[in-house]
Formats: sequence, structure tokens, C-alpha cells
Amino acid sequence: MKQLLLSFICVFCITLNYSQTFTIDGLEYTVTDGTNVSVKKGNSTCPTGALNIPETVEDNSITYTVTSIETTGFIGCIDITSISFPTSITTIGVNAFNNCTGLTSITLPEGLISIDSAVFYNCTNLTSVNFPISLNSIGSSAFGNCASLASASLPEGLTSIGQGSFQSCASLTNVVLPDNLTSIDNYVFNNCTNLTNINFPSSLTTIGESAFGYCTSLTSVNLPNSLTNIADFAFTSAGLISVDIPENITVINMSAFGYCSNLISVNFPSSLTTIGSSAFRSTGLTSVSLPASLTSINGFAFRDCTSLTSVSLSNGLTSIGQGSFQSCTSLISIDLPASLTSISDFAFQDCTSLTSVTARMPTPPIINSNVFLNVNIEGMPLFVPSGSETLYQFENVWEEFLIQALSTAEINLLIALQLYPNPVKDLFNISINNDLELQKINIYNSLGQNMLTTNSKEIAINSFQSGIYYVEVLTDKGKATKQIIKQ
Repeated sequence: MKQLLLSFICVFCITLNYSQTFTIDGLEYTVTDGTNVSVKKGNSTCPTGALNIPETVEDNSITYTVTSIETTGFIGCIDITSISFPTSITTIGVNAFNNCTGLTSITLPEGLISIDSAVFYNCTNLTSVNFPISLNSIGSSAFGNCASLASASLPEGLTSIGQGSFQSCASLTNVVLPDNLTSIDNYVFNNCTNLTNINFPSSLTTIGESAFGYCTSLTSVNLPNSLTNIADFAFTSAGLISVDIPENITVINMSAFGYCSNLISVNFPSSLTTIGSSAFRSTGLTSVSLPASLTSINGFAFRDCTSLTSVSLSNGLTSIGQGSFQSCTSLISIDLPASLTSISDFAFQDCTSLTSVTARMPTPPIINSNVFLNVNIEGMPLFVPSGSETLYQFENVWEEFLIQALSTAEINLLIALQLYPNPVKDLFNISINNDLELQKINIYNSLGQNMLTTNSKEIAINSFQSGIYYVEVLTDKGKATKQIIKQ
């Protein structure tokens, strides 16, 4: 019985020790395990000025090591101006310094492993943070709405950056990401309106949802070839002017670059199969050349691209989604590939500058009248494969066009003719089948003026101004014309 009672007393003492709290110099400490303690403000009274957190404290002749800042430990302490952390601190709890608006700079201790969620959220006067190399995770919204934070150089050991961790840091201009980072979570840098420079490591595979949404000063990005996923809204409403999408990307997700009103140039990878809904909606694109790998364009993908004058749709495309090119008011002509089987409602609604359509499908797909809503298609030239004229003449909507036949030779020549690279900066090449004899090449500008005549398959146009040009290739079996974009 005595032995049982003694055991009970020992357990009680251990339990008491672990729940023990004590206050020293206005700070409250709680024993977490053994001789380790966490710290927070004492008696709910906020410290003012410089907050000095000791490495060790003594209570009842026992020396304790301060290893963590408690959850909500100093939340709302608006008069703290600086913090001195001991190197013994390994974790900082949720909301620990949330809304400490008087805090201007912090140096985080070597040995710190994790910063939990919203730790420094809304510290609106915080201008700089020194991150230790020991840090491996930053929690969600950890530095969200730190409106004065100007830069962030994240340590090499960092493997996790939580959702919205730097969201709405309006003064943030420069970010250095660690070399081994594989993903950027959702909303991490969303609404960082002054962000101009960010390096993407070669290890990066994923950019999360709206990670750079509304970064209106971010004009260019160098996306690494390791990237396989650009999530929904990743760069929506950013300030991007041009973007090269890496080769491993197969899908451009919903509104990934939507509403980037300054975006005028995109290079698409040969691996691309799908362009998601509103992916480039309301951008400043002037021309688009889509790869042969592309099979579907989803709803509203290029809607309201009012500067878009030309689109090159490669053979292999099977579907054009609802409103894909709706209100592209500068679009002059459309060349629909033979592989196309589906054109959804409103696809070309309000394309009021449209003057001609080429439909290479031998059998016209069934479409509703709203596909060309508010476009005057009556009497507009519609070029179709030779022998398909009657099919188009008796098909709803298509019958309203002025139907004209394309010769088989012209269709075959157009399929065989390749211009690469396209878009081009200085030099491009022409490829045709070996059974064709090249006779002459004419290059015309958008006004129909002849800019160059040659018979070389390698053509330098570095002296040309940026814009759209028409390359007319004459062979012994006919001629064909394709567009090329000079960057």
C-alpha cells in the first residue's frame, strides 16, 4: 500500500512539474517538458520597447531553458519595437507576435526550426527579417500583410513555405528562394504589388494557386524546366509582359495568366495539350501560335483579348470551348484545323473585325448560331476543302458564309510548310517536303507591302520591326502563305 501511495505521489509531482507556470520580470513561463519552458506575456500585460527573451530562467532553484514562444504569446503587443531571441528557441507558435504593429526589424535565432502560422501577421511596420540557416518551415500567413517588409532572402534549408506566408506584403520588391525548394504554396506572394524580382530554383515543380496573383510590378519571370504544374490563378492580374512556358507543362490551368493586361507575348511548349478556362483572358496578346500537341482550348481561354489579331491553330486541336475567343475585337481571320470536331457556344462572339474564316474540316461540325454572335458572317469568305462545299452550304450557320474551295494542293502545301521558330527574334527557317521545289519566298507586312524576296530557307529579319508578317512560299506545285511573329 505504501509503495502504491509513493508511486501516486511521484506521478502527481511529475504532472505538477509539467503544468507549472511562473512569472519573472513580467514574462510568464510554462514548463513544457523536463527543464524546457515556453514564454509569453505575463498577466496578459504587453511589454513595451525592446523585448529581451532570456535563454535560461531559474525558479525554485531549478534552471530552465527557453525553447519556444507560446501560441498567441505576445499577440497585439503594439508597443514592442524589437525582439532579442536566444539561440535556444526552436519554435515560435501560432499568432505569437500577430499585430505587433510597432515592431520594425527582427533577427531570428540560429537554431530556430519552424515559424508557425500567422506569427508575424499584420506587423505593418516590420521592414526587415534575418532568417537563420536552421529554418525549415514557415507557416501559413506567417508574414502576411507585413506592408513595410522590403525583401526576403530565404535560407537554403527551407523546405516548406506555407499558404499566404507573404501575402499582401505591399513593399516587398525582391525575394531569394532556396535552391532546393520544390513547391510554392497557394497565395504565398499574392498581392505583393511592388514585387519586381524573384528567382525560381531549378528544383521547382509546382507554383500554387494565385501564388503571384496581383503582383502588378512583376513584369518578367524565368520559369525553370523542372516546373510541371502552374496552378489555377497562379499569375492572375500580374504585371507580366512576356512569358516562356517550360517544356514539361502539359496543362495551363484556369486563369493562370488571366487578366495580365500587359502580357503581349507567350511562347508555348511543344508538350502542351490543354489550355484551361480563362487561362489568358483579358491579356494584351497580339498574336498566338499554338503547338501541334494542343488538343483542347477550354472556355473563355482568350476572351476579351482585344489586341489579338491572329491565332495559329495547329492540326491536332479537337475542341474550342465556350467563349474561347469571345470579344477578341481585333481578330481578322481564323484558320480552323482539319482535326477540329467541336466548337462551343459563343466561341467567336463579338469578333467584329473578322473578315474571313478557313475551315479545313472535310465535314462541317454542327454549331449553334451564337458561335459567331454579333459577327456579320453573311457573305464573309469561308474557305473549305475542295469537294466539301455542298456540305457546308447545307449546314446551319456555315451556310451564311460565302463558301469557296481550297485546292487539295494548297491544303497539302500548307500542312507541309513549317516556319520555325515562331515567334522569332532574328532568324527563322522554312521547311517543306522534299518533293517540292522551292522557287521564291516573299515576306509582306500587315499593310501588304513586300518587305523581302528570297529563295533561301534561312531568313534573317532582325531589321524588321516587331509585329505580324506574312510569308508567301512559291513552289513548283503551288503557293501557300503563313504568318510569322517578329518579337
